[in-house]
Amino acid sequence: MKTSRSKANPLTKRTPVVVTVGATPALDDIGSGADEALGGAISRAIAEGEVQGGAGETTVFHGSATGPSHVIVIGTGSGDRDALVKAGGAIAKVAGRLRTVKLVVALPADITDTDAQSLLDGVAYGAYRFDRFRSAGDGPAPTTLR
Repeated sequence: MKTSRSKANPLTKRTPVVVTVGATPALDDIGSGADEALGGAISRAIAEGEVQGGAGETTVFHGSATGPSHVIVIGTGSGDRDALVKAGGAIAKVAGRLRTVKLVVALPADITDTDAQSLLDGVAYGAYRFDRFRSAGDGPAPTTLR
């Protein structure tokens, strides 16, 4: 798994974008931009209780024609290490369902390096598959995130 950090706006590319929300769901700058691009769909989902922010809860929105192909809202719950690892695992599972090998995780501006590492650890754990003894025709190919 290859990771990198960037301050570029992730909403300008067709790559799926992950937006995180805590136990009391609120959108940061990137989340607000994604919500605007989707005509307010994320804020409506929050208001209607569809997005609650529990650790690992996922809601997938199909993107607009010009922005990200999907906006994935992932709950980080309390924001402690266990919750962030669980959220990271959920990111990997959604990437597998979308059959994408590349996605952008829009981290909150105030996230610490330790918390970012916990989230990335969860992505690695969630993407891991033990396929050593698997036959070539057994189910779908493993997800490989770059």
